[in-house]
Amino acid sequence: MNEQNRNEAEPPKGFDQVFYEYLDNLEHRAHAVGMTLTDLCRDSGVSRATPDRWRKSLPKTIQNVCDLEAIVKKAERKK
Repeated sequence: MNEQNRNEAEPPKGFDQVFYEYLDNLEHRAHAVGMTLTDLCRDSGVSRATPDRWRKSLPKTIQNVCDLEAIVKKAERKK
């Protein structure tokens, strides 16, 4: 399958989807080395509630990037 057909068959991931996959991957990797999400948050100085809040609602910065992406995609479709 050429690049054009591959892109049509499988749409690119949205920034939000990539963010959530990245967050899940970090938690999985932490568990693989014997750390809990609580350990990871404590060691990084992030409140333990923060990742849970991110999973309920995208952080504002991530949402802004998603909005910018949507605007560019719309303009690209018009062109």
